[in-house]
Amino acid sequence: MVIIGGSLGESQFTDVIVTFIAIPSIIIIGLYLLACTIGPLFDLNNLTFRIIFTLAGGVPTVIFYSKSQIKRSD
Repeated sequence: MVIIGGSLGESQFTDVIVTFIAIPSIIIIGLYLLACTIGPLFDLNNLTFRIIFTLAGGVPTVIFYSKSQIKRSD
């Protein structure tokens, strides 16, 4: 990767931020929005359902995603 005016360390730091903070945050937000969409359909329109749905789906997804990214970088 060629970066003008930057160093390799800055490039790696940017990749780490995107890989381990930005993408997992997008996954969690997406699951929360899905819970907000599903909740009213089944008359479960409360905060508890949204939090449980987001955590039950989001935490394992983020863990598997992080493991795959760590394994890929080795």
